[in-house]
Amino acid sequence: MKKILFPVLILMLCISSGLGQKRISTDSLFILLEEARDTQRLTILSSIFDRLVYQYPDTGVYFASQIIDLSGKLEYTFAEAHGWYKHGMANAMKGNLVVGAESMLKSRGLFAQMDQYTGVAFAEKGIGNVLQMMDNLDRATEYFRASLQHYRQYGSENEINLALNSLALCFQENDMLDSAIHYHTERVELSRESGDRGFEASALNNLASTFKAKGEYGLAEQAFLESLKIREEQDARKPMAIVLGNLADLYRLEGDVAKSIEYFNASIRIREEIGDMRGIALNSNRLAHALMDAGRYEEAVRASERSAGIARARGYLDFEMVAIDRLKKIHEKQGNFGKALEYADQYIVLRDSLMGIEKSEQVAEMEAKYGVEKAEFRLAQQDKEISLLEDRNEAQSKLRFVLTAAAMLLLGLLIVLYNRYQLKQRSEHKLSEKNKQISRINSEIREVNKELERKMLRAQMDPHFIFNSLNSIQHFITINEKELAIRYLSKFAKLIRRVLDNSISDRVPLSDELSLLEDYMELEELRLNHSFTHEIEVDEEIDLYNTEVPFLIIQPYVENAIKHGLKQLKEQGKLSIRLEDGGAHLKCYIMDNGIGREAAMQNARNRHHRSHGMSVTRKRLEALNKANENKTYVEITDLKDEHGSAAGTRVALTIPYDLN
Repeated sequence: MKKILFPVLILMLCISSGLGQKRISTDSLFILLEEARDTQRLTILSSIFDRLVYQYPDTGVYFASQIIDLSGKLEYTFAEAHGWYKHGMANAMKGNLVVGAESMLKSRGLFAQMDQYTGVAFAEKGIGNVLQMMDNLDRATEYFRASLQHYRQYGSENEINLALNSLALCFQENDMLDSAIHYHTERVELSRESGDRGFEASALNNLASTFKAKGEYGLAEQAFLESLKIREEQDARKPMAIVLGNLADLYRLEGDVAKSIEYFNASIRIREEIGDMRGIALNSNRLAHALMDAGRYEEAVRASERSAGIARARGYLDFEMVAIDRLKKIHEKQGNFGKALEYADQYIVLRDSLMGIEKSEQVAEMEAKYGVEKAEFRLAQQDKEISLLEDRNEAQSKLRFVLTAAAMLLLGLLIVLYNRYQLKQRSEHKLSEKNKQISRINSEIREVNKELERKMLRAQMDPHFIFNSLNSIQHFITINEKELAIRYLSKFAKLIRRVLDNSISDRVPLSDELSLLEDYMELEELRLNHSFTHEIEVDEEIDLYNTEVPFLIIQPYVENAIKHGLKQLKEQGKLSIRLEDGGAHLKCYIMDNGIGREAAMQNARNRHHRSHGMSVTRKRLEALNKANENKTYVEITDLKDEHGSAAGTRVALTIPYDLN
C-alpha cells in the first residue's frame, strides 16, 4: 500500500500547482472533494489549503487537520508529515506560535522516522522561522544551521540557497554581522555558479544591507548597484523599487541628500505604478527625512502627510507614528511651535496605543516561548534525534531531583536489605542482583556529580571575567578619565552581550571565541594605555565556523599574560596568538614578551596575590578531561634571550576537535 501511495503524493503536489495554472475555482474544488476518495481527497485538500491559508489562516488550520486525519487512516506517514507542517504554518500565521512550533516539531519527527532528510531540513527551517518570530534568535539559529547541514547533504542548490538566506538573516537580526556577511557571500557565489539571477540579486541586496548596518558604505553601494542592475534586466518592478529605496537611504546616511531624494522618488514612482501602498507610506516618510536634511521643509511636510494619511487609512500604526513624529520635528525647525505641539500630542496618543499592543505581544511571546520549550522536551523524550539545549537553572533543578531520587532509592534499598537480614527469606542470588543495581546507581550519581562540577566551574569563570572588566571601568572613573570610561564601557557592553549570548552553551564556534577574545584584548589595550600590541594568526585549513571549542578556554591564559607579564614591562609589550591545525587537535599558542613567570610569581608573593582565574581554569580543564576520552593539554614554557634572561612566556594549549 505504502509503495503505491508514495508516487501518488508526488503527483498530488504536482496537481496542487497544476490546478492553479488551469484556474479551477475554489468552489469547483469543493465539488470535487465531495466525490473524491483516499489519495485523490488528499490532493484536493492540499490544493484548497494552498488557496486559502494566506487569506484565511483559521480555514487553513481546518484543512491541515483534515489532511492529518486522512493520512493517519491511510497509514501514509509522508503525507501526514506534510500535513503537520501545514498545520504549524497556519497556526503561526494566526499568531498561535506555540501550536505552530509543536506541529512543525511533529512534522520533523515523522520525516526523521522515514529517513526523509530533505523533509527534516524543510521542517527545521519552518521551526527556525517560528522561533525567529518569537525573537528567540539563538534557538532559531540552531535550527537554521541544522536545516542547512541537511540540505548540503541531501538537498538541491535552490534549497541550499534559501537555507543560507534564512541563517544569514537570523545572524543579521542578532547583530552578528560578520557571520551574516559570511553566509550572504556564500549565497551570492552559489547563485552565480547555478546561474540563478533572481537569487543572485536577492543575495546581493541582503549582503549590501548587512554592509550598511556595519558602516561599510562603499561595499554596500557596490552590492546594491549590482542587485539593481539585475532587477532592471529582469524588469522586476517591486524588487527594483526595494533596492532603489535601500540605495536612497544609504546615500542619505553618506550625506548625499540630492541623490537620496532622487532615488526615493524613483522608488515611490514604481510603487505607485504597481499599487504598493505600504511601500509608498514607508518611502514617503524616508523621503521626508531626506528633504528635511536638505532644508526643503514644505516638500518634507507634504511627504510626511502623505505617509501619515496612507498609514492611517491602512492601519499601519507604526508608520503613522513615525510620520507624525517627523511632522513635529519639521515644524519645530520652521519655528511653528504651536503646530509642533499639536503633532506632539498626536504622537503621544499613537505611542500609547502602540505600547499597549506591544505589551500584549510581549506577554503572548513569553507564553509562546514557554510553551515551545515544553513541547520540545516532550518530543525529545519520544525521539532522541531531537536534541535540546537547557538553561543552567533547569539543569540544576533536574540534578537536585536526580540526587534526591537516588538518595531515597538508596534508603529504600537499605530498609529492604535490613528486613531481608532479619527475616532471612531471600536468597544470596537476589541479594547479589540488588548489589549490582546499587553499583549502577552509584555510577550514575558519579557521572552526574562530574557534570555538576563542570557546570559550577563554568559558572565561576563568567563572573570572574566580568568582575575584572568592571574593575577596569572603575579605574578609569577613579582617575576621572570619563571619555575613556565611556569608550571602555561601550566596548565592554558589546563584550558582555557576547558572553551572555553564549552562556547557555558549553561549546561555541571558534569564530565566536576569537571574536570575543579580540574584543577583550582591545579593552585591555585601552585600559593599559596601549602599552602592548596584539595579533591573532589562524591557519587557512581551520574552519572557524564549524570548529567548536569550550567557551572562554583561551581567555584566562591571555588575561594571565597581560596581567602578570606585559603589565609589568617598561618597554612596549607584544602578545601573539597562533592557531594551527594539529590533525585530531587544535593547537593554540599564546606568547608574550613579558617579565616571565619567575618575576611574576615574586611580584605576586610581595602583594600576597592569588590568581583565582587560573585556579578556576585548571579545575575546568580537570573536569573537562574527566568527562571526555580525548584530553585537553596545557604546556607552559619560559622563554629566554641569548643571555639566558627571561624573555616572556609561551602557553601551548592542545584542544581535541572531537569533544565527545
